[in-house]
This record gives sequence, structure tokens and C-alpha cells, in this order.
Amino acid sequence: MAIAIEKEKSKANWFGIIIFVLVLAAVIGIAYYLFFAATPFIETIVPTRLKSAGEIAKIEINPQELFDNPVFKNLRQYVNTIEVQPAYNPSPFLLP
Repeated sequence: MAIAIEKEKSKANWFGIIIFVLVLAAVIGIAYYLFFAATPFIETIVPTRLKSAGEIAKIEINPQELFDNPVFKNLRQYVNTIEVQPAYNPSPFLLP
């Protein structure tokens, strides 16, 4: 009587291995972009039209001149004012 010894073939779960490799690659890529990638400077992000925002910020406005302007005085408020109400009901068992 002969004893036959055969190696057991390992059945690898290829789908699980592929998913693991993809998730690992995604985590490494995200970590790289979060911690190691160079951040773009503001000059490359802001369009050229908005680079003159520093010049606009230097403009000084006289509020008295604005409030005395007849165009400003003719403006109307089309929205009703909101009445301030308490944010809570002092007694939760009574209706407001």
C-alpha cells in the first residue's frame, strides 16, 4: 500500500488581494498629498484680475460722506424687521 503525499494547492483570494493593494495605494497617496506635497502659493491660485486687491484695500472710505449722500438716503428697506423671541420655552409643558 502506497501513501500518496500531495502538496495542497493554496487558493489565494485574488479579489481580496487586489482590493487590499488598491486601498493601501489610496492611503499612501492621500498621506503623500496631505503631508509631503508642496503647497501652491497664493500667486498661482489668485487670478490676475484679483491681484490688485491690495490696491483696493488701500482705499479709504469716509462714512459720513456716504451717509450724507442723497442716493443712500433714498434707499428703502424692503424686508420687515424680525422680532427677537426667547430661544427656549421656560416651561416645556406649557404651550408658548
